Amino acid sequence: MTGVGYDNDSQTIYFHNTWDYDVHSMAWAGEYTGMQMFSVSIFKLALSKVAQNIALAGGWNIISANVLPANLNLLDLFQTLIGNNQLNKVMDESGNAIENFGAFGGWSNSIGNLEYTEGYKVHVSEACNLIFEGSPIQSPSNISLNAGWNIILYPNSSPQDAMNLFQPLIDQNTLKKVMDESGKTIENFADFGGWKNNIGDMIPGKGYKVNVTSNCTLNIP
Repeated sequence: MTGVGYDNDSQTIYFHNTWDYDVHSMAWAGEYTGMQMFSVSIFKLALSKVAQNIALAGGWNIISANVLPANLNLLDLFQTLIGNNQLNKVMDESGNAIENFGAFGGWSNSIGNLEYTEGYKVHVSEACNLIFEGSPIQSPSNISLNAGWNIILYPNSSPQDAMNLFQPLIDQNTLKKVMDESGKTIENFADFGGWKNNIGDMIPGKGYKVNVTSNCTLNIP
């Protein structure tokens, strides 16, 4: 028999047997058709690893990860760009940075680890590619937003209409503005056209600046 589930409240085990492949159940430490429960083996299946290739333009970019690397240290994740003399600076929404202090300490990481709900501003000297490898971030994602400006990730691997994504925050009267790395926005022009989406779609690998009036949560399905 192969177990497929367990209900903790009722202490019920659900399983498939090998002769009809239907779902059956039995009480924990009970029996099924006269067969006493003897032991349980639990297997944790590892998520497959994928590579995310983020194209960076020379100058400032806003990026996000849709995979979670095994090593989350941001300084390590940007090491290839550092080695190629392409990275100038990385910043989070609080102003913490990865930057080179030269003779005064070299490269320093005041951001810490990659946070899967956050986006990051990245400044590079030339067009290049940043590659993250890890387990895909599972959807849906709930992103906590603080009043004021935030930099968020877009965790999905396919584009999604930005206005549809932020419509719940518009309906709650908490959204003030969304901005992408090129300065395009979602914002309310009031009598001159109401809410307008000049961003279009949310794009995998890109991060977005979001300004809200109060603490709230954005759900990305």
